[in-house]
Amino acid sequence: MRKLILFFGIIILVACNTTQKIVESETETSRPSSFWYYDADFALADSCELQLAGLYFRIVGEDTFGDTYKLFRFYDDGLVIAYVVYNTPDKVVELEKTKEGNIHGYYKVENDSLFFTTRVYHDKSPTFYRGKIFTDSLILHSHNYVSKTKTTHSYYFYKK
Repeated sequence: MRKLILFFGIIILVACNTTQKIVESETETSRPSSFWYYDADFALADSCELQLAGLYFRIVGEDTFGDTYKLFRFYDDGLVIAYVVYNTPDKVVELEKTKEGNIHGYYKVENDSLFFTTRVYHDKSPTFYRGKIFTDSLILHSHNYVSKTKTTHSYYFYKK
């Protein structure tokens, strides 16, 4: 009987230790590397036409009270933040750069092609984007494997 109790005690101890390691591996410092296009040494080429001094938008809904926008804001460190808001682009441009509570991810650029994923940390289902960069717009194709949604949309650049 003592051997059985000792055996289950060891099993519980090992299970608790494994759970602690999983929790520790999902800390804030390790999370950026879980994004597909995260690059700690990111540098945007001077010849790239991706605009950083504003945001890209499209209208996703209209009603009697106003429009709903989907927007992307790209930063020079490789971060991209996605917003779906019931607000105008000029108000969103004023928002501070923060990943906290926002759908975000990291991007990479190859010539005139753009690749990125976005997600919220607690959401284990990223959305993958690929597209083409134009001087004043983007064409993006997105795919979410969990919800099985695929879309193609044009986003227009709004400069602050």
